[in-house]
Amino acid sequence: MLYDFHTHTFLSDGELSPLELIGRAHLQGYAAIAITDHVGLGSLPRVIQEIATDCSLARKQWDILAIPGVELTYVPPAAIPEAARQAKEL
Repeated sequence: MLYDFHTHTFLSDGELSPLELIGRAHLQGYAAIAITDHVGLGSLPRVIQEIATDCSLARKQWDILAIPGVELTYVPPAAIPEAARQAKEL
């Protein structure tokens, strides 16, 4: 079973859109993929919404578990708990 739980799209430092990355994973036989772009507090709501929308569409179209997520990269250490809480809510 193929899966990847740490991928990035053009929403951070990758090259493909979330949907294109998921589609390519599906064509390569992946059972699951998580989209986990880099975010900071300012970009968190926009990025997680875009990723969640594309993951939802991909799950409806293809036989792949597409999981929305983020990588809290540009966050001061003291702000990580609050950022993680916000990410989980979104």
